[in-house]
Amino acid sequence: MSHSMARREQERKLKEDLLAKVASIKDEGEQVEAAAKVEEDMIRQKAEDDLKKYMEDISKLEKEISELKLKSASSEIAALRRSIEGKGSQGASGSGGLKRDRECVMCLSEEKSVVFVPCAHQVLCAKCNEIHKREGMKDCPSCRTPIQQRIQARFSRP
Repeated sequence: MSHSMARREQERKLKEDLLAKVASIKDEGEQVEAAAKVEEDMIRQKAEDDLKKYMEDISKLEKEISELKLKSASSEIAALRRSIEGKGSQGASGSGGLKRDRECVMCLSEEKSVVFVPCAHQVLCAKCNEIHKREGMKDCPSCRTPIQQRIQARFSRP
């Protein structure tokens, strides 16, 4: 009997040890799960904060773009007005030394060198034409006819 009692005692101890190991592994798993949950919450909060910041930045940039487009349009309108006013004084010198009938209506310093098709107006220099095109302006600044083609042209001086 002593042998069977010793064996039962050994089995009981082994069972207790296994149950303790199972409990330890379970606790460890719960701790890992809790740490992962905390990390997930931190990552989620950072993503929400970043999204909010990015949305504010986008809104700020959109406002700046709108203001720049407004300034650009105002500059273009002012240049067109100066051009129209200058048409009455053909032959007067412009700010860049060009005759007003040959100066670009946007920068007022370079010589007109681009012809718009189909209206055939020549009102912009090459640099301002690139800006005009890049900004998505598709109409002639002089008559508002849709531009189908832009032709770089140089005319001989009289």
